[in-house]
Amino acid sequence: MKLGVLTAIFDGMSFEEVVDFAAEHGLEWIAANNNQHHDLVCQAARAGKDIICEKPVAMSVEELDDMIKVVEECGVKFTVHHQRRLDARTDMAIRFE
Repeated sequence: MKLGVLTAIFDGMSFEEVVDFAAEHGLEWIAANNNQHHDLVCQAARAGKDIICEKPVAMSVEELDDMIKVVEECGVKFTVHHQRRLDARTDMAIRFE
């Protein structure tokens, strides 16, 4: 599996388009405390969900290695993106939920 498979799909898309794409395709967007990413990514993978996780993806190389192992075993897509929680467009999207 190649990390960043979804990055090519998202290239050139606006943030709003990415959010719509995620909802339409049943993706899990992990935007939690950094120390929660490992468990949430593994849970989402085991549930068969493709995953977008904010940076930093893991607290250690060992955690990331484990995440990659679980993702590969579950056959889901997994990519990492820069966190957007403080972005004005993210704030706008949250208000429309």
